[in-house]
Amino acid sequence: MNNNQLIFSCLLILVSCFMLHRLLTFPAYAENNISLGISPALITVEAIPPANPKITITIENKGDNPENIQVRLLPFRPSEKEDGQIEYLNENSTPRSYKNIFEKIHLTDNGIITTNFELGPKQKKDLELQSLIFKEEPAADYYFSIVFITSPNP
Repeated sequence: MNNNQLIFSCLLILVSCFMLHRLLTFPAYAENNISLGISPALITVEAIPPANPKITITIENKGDNPENIQVRLLPFRPSEKEDGQIEYLNENSTPRSYKNIFEKIHLTDNGIITTNFELGPKQKKDLELQSLIFKEEPAADYYFSIVFITSPNP
């Protein structure tokens, strides 16, 4: 791989709705249907620095109730077992290069960085995955999931 080239791979695994929190914390509310649609399901970006790639992600609440949604970017790497599985990285196991690149990756709503938002019933929202890749960035692949965590609207 050419040192002047950065291949920035973003894998959006659709853990489209991480419902465990809701099911354990709000069992009565969990009886209602939760249905989020997220598109695209997989994103790969190849960027030659300097670059500022922007990818639109559409999220839709297909349910009948408003949803509070929290967004997390979770880095991962292929499993050392080489069995097609992935291993999510925690704070201690995340390499410094990932930490540096994650300071430059954001999900925005109309240009404003967002980590949570509300989505009404049958409502769609376009978010933008933005990253800023400087010329000095080392050539590497970066993998992460964008996880949308729902909680009931009070």
